[in-house]
Amino acid sequence: MRVVIDRFEGTQAILLFGDSGVSVPVPREMLPSEAVEGDFLTVKFQLDRQATEAQRAKIWDMLQRLKEKTD
Repeated sequence: MRVVIDRFEGTQAILLFGDSGVSVPVPREMLPSEAVEGDFLTVKFQLDRQATEAQRAKIWDMLQRLKEKTD
């Protein structure tokens, strides 16, 4: 997915996503140091299944411990 840096507001970069132009503020420090207004960036979202499963297991464990305390 391509996004364009619309502008900078203090420590935030305002990115416009896709044709719809949805604006999303992100910390400027997350961008390449040489990035300027009008630059296009490539953004890729990936599922982290290992982290998801670890979090689900952690929540499940917490729920089980809470349930044991109420029984």
